[in-house]
Amino acid sequence: VGRLFDHLLRCAGLRPHVAVESATITPRMISRFDDDRARYYGIVLGESEGRMTVTLPETTHTYDARSGRYFGCVNRVEDTIKETQLATVYAQLPYAVRGVRARVTPQPAHPGDTVTLTGHIIAQDNTDADQFHVVHAEVVDPQGIRPVYHQHNLGALKGRFEMTIPLAMNAPEGVWRIELRDAATGKRRAVRFTVTIG
Repeated sequence: VGRLFDHLLRCAGLRPHVAVESATITPRMISRFDDDRARYYGIVLGESEGRMTVTLPETTHTYDARSGRYFGCVNRVEDTIKETQLATVYAQLPYAVRGVRARVTPQPAHPGDTVTLTGHIIAQDNTDADQFHVVHAEVVDPQGIRPVYHQHNLGALKGRFEMTIPLAMNAPEGVWRIELRDAATGKRRAVRFTVTIG
C-alpha cells in the first residue's frame, strides 16, 4: 500500500516531505512537526531492520533525537535500524548544540528548602539557543533513588529552563544530582547540590 501511495503521489507531481530509500524497510507512517525554525520528523518503522537513506527537505543541523547522534549540516542521512527500534525521530535545528549549562541554588540546601535549577541550551558558537527545546530532568538522591515526582520534561523557551525542587523535611543528607538531557539533540549535563542537616 505504501509503495502504491508513493507511486500515485509521483504521478500527481507531488513529493513527500521525507523520502526513505531501503531494500528492507517500508515506513508505516511519517510525520512532520514544525516549531518556528526547528523541524521534527517521526518515522514509524514497525518491526523492520536494515539500512535506510532518509532525505529531508532542508539542509541544516540534523540529529537522531532518540540516540543523540549528530549527522552534521545535511539533508540526507544514512541510518541503520534494529528490529526492536520500532520508530525513529530526526530533529533539524538552525544551529548545532554544544551543550546544556545549569546551576542549582541554594548551595548547600537543607531539608524543607526549595531548590531552584536554572539553565539554558548553548549553541555551537557559544551563544544561547533561540528555539524552543525540551529538557528532561531527573533528580537522583544520595542513595541513587530517582523519585517519579522529581522527573520532569521542562519547556525551554529560547533554550532557557527552570525547575523548583521542594525537599522533604526528611530529605537525606549528602550529594544530590540532577541529570539533564536535551530531547532534540541528546546533549546531557549533570549538576550536583548538597543537602546538609543543621
